[in-house]
Amino acid sequence: MQFYGLTDIGQRREMNQDTYYIHTFDDRQGFGLVCDGMGGQSAGNIASDMANGIITDKIRKAVETGGADDPRGLLEAAVREANYSVYKRSMVEPECRGMGTTAVVAFVRGDTAYCAHVGDSRIYLLRNGRLLQVTRDHSLVQELVEKGEIKPEEMRTHPGRNMITRAVGVGLTVEADLMQIPLEAGDKLLLCSDGLTNMVSNEQIAEILLQNGGEQACALLIQKANNAGGMDNITAVVIE
Repeated sequence: MQFYGLTDIGQRREMNQDTYYIHTFDDRQGFGLVCDGMGGQSAGNIASDMANGIITDKIRKAVETGGADDPRGLLEAAVREANYSVYKRSMVEPECRGMGTTAVVAFVRGDTAYCAHVGDSRIYLLRNGRLLQVTRDHSLVQELVEKGEIKPEEMRTHPGRNMITRAVGVGLTVEADLMQIPLEAGDKLLLCSDGLTNMVSNEQIAEILLQNGGEQACALLIQKANNAGGMDNITAVVIE
C-alpha cells in the first residue's frame, strides 16, 4: 500500500486554499485527506488548514493509542470536531465569517477503505481499468442532475458548478457521508479537489491512473488540469 499526494495553485488563483495529507502507519494501514477551502481573502485557507490539522491529529492519535477499532465512527467524530472548531472561529473572528472547507478522507486498513466526505471534493476507485466515483457531490449541479434539469456532462461547465450545498465549518453541525469500500489487489483510490474534476474528464483521469504509478499520476493529473486552464487550485492524492 502506497500513498502519494500533490497540490498546485493552478493558473488563475493568487493563493492555494487546498490542503492534503498522507500518512502510513505500517504496511497495512494509512490514510489520505484532501480539503478545499472557501470564503474570503484568506479565510478559506484557514478553514482548510484547520480541518486538515484536526482530522489528521484525531486519526493519528486514535491509531497510535489503539483507539481506532471503529474507523467509520472515528472519521465521523473527526469531521464533526473539525466542523465545530472551524465554525466557532468563524463566529468570533470577523475576517473568518462564512469560511468553510470541503473534506474527503480515506482510511485504509487491510483490504477495506473507510471514507468520509463533505462537499464537492471527490473519491474515485479505479478497478480493472474502470473508474467509479464513490462519493456524491454536495453541490447545486449534482442536485440539478438528479432532478433531470442538466446532463452529467454539463456539470463541469455549468455556471453554478462551484456552489456547494454542504461544507465543514459553515454551520454548527454537519453530516459527513460515510462509506466502506472492499478493496482488491491492483485497486487505486483517487482523492481530489474540484480544481481537477472541473478541468479533466473522468475518461482522462482513468487513462492517467491506469497507465502510471501513483506519484507520476498525481503530477500528470495536475499538469492536465493546468493545461486545460487551471481555473482553480488542484489537488490529487493517489492510494495504490
